Amino acid sequence: LFGAKNWVTVYFSANVEMPSQTKIIVSGLHVQGSLGRFISLFSDDGIHDCFDSEGGQGFATWQPDTSLLILTVAAGCQLPTDSVMKISLLLQNPSSTSKGKVCSLSASHEGCEKCNTVSCACIPDDIHPFKVPKKGPGNQMPILGAASSPSFILQTISENNLLGGERNTISVALIPGVDLLPGSNVTISGLIETLTLDSEVQVMYGDDSQAGKARFNPKSGVLSLQMEELHYRGKEFVLKFDLINNFTAPLTTFEVSANAIVAICGSISTGACPGPEAVSVGDVEIARKRLQGSVLTLGANRKFLAAAIRESSIVFGASNVIAIDFVLNFDLQEGAAITVSGLVNSESQDVDGLTAVNESAHLFPNCSCDAIAVEVCARAMDCSSPSCETCSLETERELGAQFRIWQPDNLFGNPTYSKLHPSGTVVGSWNRNSGSLLLELASGKSVQANSKIVFAFILKNAMKTQFPVQAKISVSNAGPNSGEVLPATNLDGLVLGAALPPKFDVAVINETTYVDGGFTEFEITLESNCPLLSPRSPGTRIKIFGLNVFEDDSQYLSLSGDDRYDIAKSGIGYWDSDYGRLILSGSTLVGGCGSLPSAGSACSLDALPASAIKQQLK
Repeated sequence: LFGAKNWVTVYFSANVEMPSQTKIIVSGLHVQGSLGRFISLFSDDGIHDCFDSEGGQGFATWQPDTSLLILTVAAGCQLPTDSVMKISLLLQNPSSTSKGKVCSLSASHEGCEKCNTVSCACIPDDIHPFKVPKKGPGNQMPILGAASSPSFILQTISENNLLGGERNTISVALIPGVDLLPGSNVTISGLIETLTLDSEVQVMYGDDSQAGKARFNPKSGVLSLQMEELHYRGKEFVLKFDLINNFTAPLTTFEVSANAIVAICGSISTGACPGPEAVSVGDVEIARKRLQGSVLTLGANRKFLAAAIRESSIVFGASNVIAIDFVLNFDLQEGAAITVSGLVNSESQDVDGLTAVNESAHLFPNCSCDAIAVEVCARAMDCSSPSCETCSLETERELGAQFRIWQPDNLFGNPTYSKLHPSGTVVGSWNRNSGSLLLELASGKSVQANSKIVFAFILKNAMKTQFPVQAKISVSNAGPNSGEVLPATNLDGLVLGAALPPKFDVAVINETTYVDGGFTEFEITLESNCPLLSPRSPGTRIKIFGLNVFEDDSQYLSLSGDDRYDIAKSGIGYWDSDYGRLILSGSTLVGGCGSLPSAGSACSLDALPASAIKQQLK
């Protein structure tokens, strides 16, 4: 790579001893740029400490005018005959194309007399002058060649909002031509004249995971991010960040460059390092290159970037979870009104004031205990529970009148609870005749442009066959942008079509009989195609028939299993010996999406998967 750090290792062996003050000269090094006068040496066996220069022990002297590297044997050292020496030094490749050169090695000693401290250190014997003539390496391999410039193979830039004054998500897709190690800095320039004044900008990857905080200079339009992850050569990665559009498009070009941290030894694409302590990484400059595409172009109208609606059931009379998500290309301020219209065919009655919840399981208006069952089981055995006291008739009436709105980000108001039940109201209403749901962003709440808004609610399906309807959504902004209105837009998807009777998709009974005349244990597994709820006493009642062969007298039986309080809120079932049936009162079963025409895709509601509801209630 042009300009990359490069370990150069010299192997040599002589047929003469090389005492102190012997000079070993490496010639032919084709080095560009300033190396400095002294170059640090490295070896994994410590032999580099047997060389010194004015730079100190373990250094060689570089003569740039003659391109000679001089290694001087230090005082007290002597390189033995016929032993292979290995010395490494860290140099830098040329910054342009170069084939490199074949280097040669020579050695010499000027000689010195015994204990002549003028010409050399005091030594026990005379050293006669000698010269080892130039000799090239046996493999004649040129070194310090450079063949390619580090670069990005692909570099594109795009945006998702052309609206002036609004938040714009900029996406930069890059494919590096080298492995970018952690610590590499990627710089994007040309982002001038935005309304973003922050000196730091959060950058995300294309999969919405965090890439880190980038430095941003609003005046120069330069954004610089230090990478925290490894990005492999030839593999694309995407960086996303938000800027605020100006009201006029800037005249600029967009470029990307990088100070790349790359492996200089010890990786698959390089040779081995000269030793375990050797520096293994270095930095190279990836020159500025124009990004393909353009951003900050402006010229759009306020609009929905996405708007979809999903449902969980098409069963007659079922509690149907309706989930809506949408994305706007402008900021939505507190007090903004959201209207969903066209939801006709529902049996749900009018409500003024909505009950906010932020857990999907709390969408379902279940009493925490069945009051009648509690009274019965209290006479039969000790099954009291503090939570059972929360299911008074007053509570039941309150729960029956609620219209709950699930909003994970509390956009429409913070949930409140009374005796374990959601309570209180937030601004909003439901009108059955017009099929309209009105919501309002709560005080202190706002939504940034390009952010997904998600909420869900329950409507009761029609009791007879109905075709699904096309719902619409509209928005009226508030605050500084009051008066901004998006007219009703079709939501992607059809809902509230009633087509199937309720049924059990799964109804399995397994029997374990111990001995004749003894006891039998039953394990029952049920799953309905719609939610079976208990908003009031006695709630949903499930009857299991055909158990006439058993001799037990009529009585209350305790239930076991993880779901015993879902199947009967008291954990007690009533055995009726006259009819051979078991009655389970106050059940809470949440069905899957088996009633929907395309169960696989319909169950995958982005906002509220039916499987998640089932799991949370289990």
